[in-house]
Amino acid sequence: MQGVESLEFDMSARSRVIKLPFIILNMKTLRVLKLANIKLEDFDQVDFPLVKTLHLDRIRFISAKYIVKFLVGFPSLENLHSETSVMKELPVPMKDVNALPNLLKVRICDLNSTPMALVRKAKFLHIDKV
Repeated sequence: MQGVESLEFDMSARSRVIKLPFIILNMKTLRVLKLANIKLEDFDQVDFPLVKTLHLDRIRFISAKYIVKFLVGFPSLENLHSETSVMKELPVPMKDVNALPNLLKVRICDLNSTPMALVRKAKFLHIDKV
């Protein structure tokens, strides 16, 4: 998958949520990543140095800690659309609060599962009422 700049991985047609294949977690040439109806659980780290646009639709994380761990792998992120859920609540260490320095636009559909400390510096923040 060398040279891929845009990837949409949508499993909405499936009757159940599936795990994201690990090969996708380190595609260094991506600029746009759209994920839908998947589960992200036990992973070490992600590395998306060029991604500027990230859509997370109906994504399930094992805990809020993994949301943070996932998002810090996007150092160039400018646009974030997040509709995520957390399978179990755990305290989230916020040592990476400055992890998204280029964030411009954020749209959050579930305020309880997105750590606000990560997105607080966005120029435009839209929170949908769920």
